[in-house]
Amino acid sequence: MTFPAAYPGAIVVPADPRNYYGPGSGRRKCWPLAIIYHTPQEPSDDRESTPVYFSTFHPYDPVTGLGGPASTRYYGDNDGDLYQMVPEEWGAVANGLDGKPKPYWALSESLNLQTDNIEIEGYAATLKETMTNAQWRALVDWSVWDFIRYGIPREEGRMMGHYELSSQRSDPGPWFLSSQSGFKAEVLARVNQYEKDVKALRADVEAQRRELLTLAHLIATGRDGEADARVRYMATAGGIQLP
Repeated sequence: MTFPAAYPGAIVVPADPRNYYGPGSGRRKCWPLAIIYHTPQEPSDDRESTPVYFSTFHPYDPVTGLGGPASTRYYGDNDGDLYQMVPEEWGAVANGLDGKPKPYWALSESLNLQTDNIEIEGYAATLKETMTNAQWRALVDWSVWDFIRYGIPREEGRMMGHYELSSQRSDPGPWFLSSQSGFKAEVLARVNQYEKDVKALRADVEAQRRELLTLAHLIATGRDGEADARVRYMATAGGIQLP
């Protein structure tokens, strides 16, 4: 069952509905409070295996301990393409707690209903070596979008590796979210700049609104000359030549 991409430009490859908490799961809809980063432990190449894997349900095998519901919402390949596999409003089965403390921001329910998550094509141990510039840029852009879209607080702990939730996992490795990589710092700087730009734009719109109200008052009270002079002054200040 396909669905529209939430992230602009994302390639939709729907996960099997049994691989996420959809309408029939009895769970509430998802609202991310943090982002969890994964690596699927697959080669960084031109074969995007993870979206295909999640598109099929693999029953749990008690002998191998493998299989069962599994997914992430997004996947970023080494070309800089972003794939979306789970609809925005539903929880991917990605972030179970196992041997690690619950994050301070987490509510009492499943983390899968409180997080967004993305697989980064590659291996945890070698992600630093295989990360391409296109992949890095796509991951930064998506993370900034996620913070802004959901209003995720700009606090420590809101960008986490899968290994921070499960003692059985090492992804996406120690480098990606470390201070040495600079990923978190770049994302947060972009989010901060966005908020500054929005604040400045709102102030500009408010100033224009007040000016229009002033002009309307001058015209309404028969002070057309003052209104005309005010318009000419603003036009000159803005580099506009009026006849």
